[in-house]
Amino acid sequence: DAVLSGLGLRLPGIAPWHRAEDPTFLDRAIPALIEAMRANGVRRVAVVSSGGVGDSIDAVPAAFRWFIALSALRHVLPALGRMEQALLASGLDACACRPPG
Repeated sequence: DAVLSGLGLRLPGIAPWHRAEDPTFLDRAIPALIEAMRANGVRRVAVVSSGGVGDSIDAVPAAFRWFIALSALRHVLPALGRMEQALLASGLDACACRPPG
């Protein structure tokens, strides 16, 4: 009936110099997920994203915005934003949960 996804990027740590082990993972996985859902007639999907993604950046505290900008999360949030955009553009009934931290 629905897909629940906790897919994300694996980081070796949150230090500023760390990068995702596979920075293209979500960019490849989400189109495959959308294709599989369409092939199986599944219309609903809920994903875990993050507070600070997209239009929620202004809703997170300034300290968290600072932490994002100065940590490895600065590489993760754009990927989560692209994931959300792809799901919304897919025409599926998509929900992105954005826990604030």
